[in-house]
Amino acid sequence: MDSDVADVHRFVRRLPTFPALLLVPMMRDLWDQEARVFALLASAAGGILVGLLCVSVYRERRALARGK
Repeated sequence: MDSDVADVHRFVRRLPTFPALLLVPMMRDLWDQEARVFALLASAAGGILVGLLCVSVYRERRALARGK
């Protein structure tokens, strides 16, 4: 039972690195400081772009609903 708890703890601790593995598949050493910074910046930029897209679609749909 203790090994299961340790495995879960290790999984949760490493969870933030999994998106980095998806974003930067060509880099072999993701534990390098520059790679982590790049992955973090790419994730933040992607999140901001998706957020802006959602706001834009929401405003457009709202404007179309008011026009009808």
